[in-house]
Formats: sequence, structure tokens, C-alpha cells
Amino acid sequence: MDGCRNVKRLPEQLGDIKVLKKLSACDTGIEKLPDSITQMKGLVQLDLSRCRNLKKLPEHFGDLEGLELFGACDTALEELPDSFVCLNNLVHMNLSSCKNLINLPDGIGKLKLLKEIDLGSCSKLKRLPEDIGKLPCLQELDAQYTAIEKLPDSIGQLGSLKRLMLSCCRRLTWLPDSIGNLTSLRSLHLEGSSIIKWPETAKRMRLRCLTACTTELWLPVIQSLSCLKELYLSDEGHGFSSTKPFSLSKLLNLNTFSCKNLGSSLPELPLNIKHLRVEDASTLEQLPDLSSYKKLWRLVIRRCMSLQVLALLPPHLEDLVVSKCNSLQNPPDLSLLKKLRYLRIVECNSVKSVCFEERLLQASITADIPNKEIPGWFKYRCNGCTLSFNFPPILEDSHFHLTLWVVYKIINIDDPQRCIRAVISNETQGITKNYHMDLPPDQGGILQSKVGWLSRNFISLEGGDRITILFQSSIYHFWEEVGSGEVTVEMCGVHVRQTPSSTS
Repeated sequence: MDGCRNVKRLPEQLGDIKVLKKLSACDTGIEKLPDSITQMKGLVQLDLSRCRNLKKLPEHFGDLEGLELFGACDTALEELPDSFVCLNNLVHMNLSSCKNLINLPDGIGKLKLLKEIDLGSCSKLKRLPEDIGKLPCLQELDAQYTAIEKLPDSIGQLGSLKRLMLSCCRRLTWLPDSIGNLTSLRSLHLEGSSIIKWPETAKRMRLRCLTACTTELWLPVIQSLSCLKELYLSDEGHGFSSTKPFSLSKLLNLNTFSCKNLGSSLPELPLNIKHLRVEDASTLEQLPDLSSYKKLWRLVIRRCMSLQVLALLPPHLEDLVVSKCNSLQNPPDLSLLKKLRYLRIVECNSVKSVCFEERLLQASITADIPNKEIPGWFKYRCNGCTLSFNFPPILEDSHFHLTLWVVYKIINIDDPQRCIRAVISNETQGITKNYHMDLPPDQGGILQSKVGWLSRNFISLEGGDRITILFQSSIYHFWEEVGSGEVTVEMCGVHVRQTPSSTS
């Protein structure tokens, strides 16, 4: 029944199907449910997601005593019937994006088996029921993008709560002292909220992940969260000392956004750090020597307009992204990065090219770089968008992969999800396959390079086979091709790398 938008109503006889366990009517035009549906005592799952004409549920909806999963996201529901709190077996409830939902029924604390409540983007929802703290099994509560002004004190009684999401609750300005009682809470999301009061009791929590707002408010508390592994910080005016180290020995993932007064360098970081992201740090001029951070595998630097130098990088780095850092004079040294799998250096106006050596192919790398030419060591190169060659002899007991390199220019930057489609034809065997190379956004009118790779299993290849590759512009939307796009390919190349099986 899913997707039948012309279906406006369900038959009244639906309630006669006593043995039905699952009913899904997503994306239909249903305006109301028949009252007889409440007779389906064996119904376990009911999904009404995106039934945008559905405004109310039957008054005796709570008679569905076997219901465990209820989904009504993106519907026109304004409220739930009082009987809803009689769904004693309900485990999951998804009401996200119900723009007209104003409140939840009092008595929701009776749903003793409820584990997950999703109210995200219910933009008119102003309050949570006071007895929500009586849900002993609740593990996840999502109230992001709601109009909630305060949390009930009883929230501190949710002993099983592991994840609390309150991001972008603009009217939420403080947290109750009882939040410190959430000893099972591991993930707290508060970015984009208007929190101005952080209770001292929060220091008792054993958070693993915190997405917070300003460092002025949070940093004194954060330093006491010794179990923290993942931290997201922003700073709209107050800086934190670049000399004082983070004392979070277990921190693995650090993300900073809009840290206007970060200083010229970063503070000393925990040696166990694996993922570091710095965005919009306008005063940051250099990164510290990161070569001793043996576990750091992903580094992302975006829109740090004063950044001039990238010092030594850790040899085990796998992902490196540097974008819109216009003061950066020279690209980072990549010569020691033997495990680099993804490289993106784009929109750094002073960086004209990156030294891309053959040794980087050891890790089957994908790259977006400003280079306007294909390096001379590439096996096969030509101007234009078509390349033909005879595949070289394949060494016995060896592995190989093909690296593709395209120099291109985007003409129309308004196209969504631009990509280059490589049409790979083995003319000898009569086989053709397509390989898509996604392109970075917002870079029109300049020559730049895309590097991708193919494993041996992608297409059948033997020594001496005649191979032709045509590189075409393409546009994708939700993984479906919707047009040809406006990307011109100026140069293309293929490099075949073979390695003995024992060393690949």
C-alpha cells in the first residue's frame, strides 16, 4: 500500500483481520483511520509515515494492546488521543517532523516498555510531559528543532537514557539540576541551542559524546568529563587558551567550529586523538607538529582564513581535507603518508598544485586537488576526454588496480551532485562498465583534478586487451542520473599499478 497517494481511506472491515501483525500505509493520501482498526489486537507494527493528510487518530487508539512500533513521522497530527498512554507494549514511537503536533498526552509515563521517542522537528511542540521521567526503559529521546522552553525536572529519573538530542532548541535556555542524575547518558546533543546555564551537577555524568555550544559556557565543565571520547565545540566570541592542553585523556574525536578567538595555534591535544576537525577558526595561523600523534587518521581543516602553514603530519593519516584556507602558502608534505586514502585540497587560492607522487597509490587513493596537469609518471595520458590503450601484461601472482586522473572545469556550479562518469570498455572482451567520480561543490570556472581508482575485480582485464575510457559529465540526484551536466574534461589519464600478492 505504500506510496498509493490516491488512497484516501482504509476499509472499515480492516478491523476484522485479527491476525495481521504489520500494517504499512506510508506515503498515502489517508485522511483518517477507520475506528475498527482498534480491534486489531495482534497488530505489532503500524507505520503511517508521510501520510500528510492524517490529522488525528481514533479516540480508542490505545486499544491496540499488542502495538510495539508506531511511526507517524511527517503527518498532520495535532495531538495524540488520551488513550495513547494505554499502549502498554509500545517500544518505539516516531513522530518526527509532525509540524502541527503541539503536545504529548499526560500519562505517557505509563508506557513502561518505551525505549525510543523521536520528536525531532516537531516545531510547535513546546513542552514534554512532566511524568516522562517515569519511563524506566527509555534509552533515546530526540527533541531536536522543537519549541521546547524547558525540560521537566523528572527527566533526571530516566535511569536508562543513553542519548538525549536537544540541538537547535532555540527557546531552551537552561538545563535542570536533575540532569546530573542521568548516569547512563552517553551522548548529549546541544549545538545550536540557547543554553546559558550549565548546572554543576552535570559534572557527575559519564558522557562519551557531547555536542555543545560556546566554549565560554562549556569548557570548565568539559574538562571534568573524564570519559568524553567525542566533542563538538563552537565559540562565537570567547576564546580558550591555545597553551592550556586538553586534559581529556580518552578524547578520540575533537571538532571545533567558529572559534573566532582560538589564537594562532591549537592547544595541546590528547595523544590518543583519532579525528581532528577545525572549521572557521579565523585567528589560527598554524597547526602544531602532529607527527607524534600516531593514532590520528583523519584531519579536516576548513575556512581557516589565517592558516599559513601545515606542519608535519602523522604518517598513519588516512584522510586529509583542507579547503578555503586562502592564506596557506604551500601544500602539506605528503611524502611520508603511506596510508593516505582520501585527499582533498580545494579552494586554497595560494596553493596552485600538490606534489602527487606514485608512492601515494599504495593506499588506493581518491583525491580532489588543484593540479592543472597530469604528472609525467602516469602510464597513459592524453588531451581531451577519451583514452585508448592496450592493457599491459599481467605479472604472475600479482594484484593490480587502475588509477584514473581527470583534469576538468565546471561550467555550471548550480548543478546538484555533479560527477564524471567514466565509461570503461574492454573492446577485446566486449565488456563495458560505468564508474562515477563525484566532484566537489562550488568550484566553477577553474581547472582542477580528480583522482579515483578501480580494483581488478571491477572489470575483467587481461594482458593485451584493448581498453577505451570515455569521461563524460553527469548529474545525479539521490543516486539517480538526471542529466548530463556542464563539466568539460580537458585531460585524462590512467595508471596501472601492479604489486606482488605478498606485499599488496
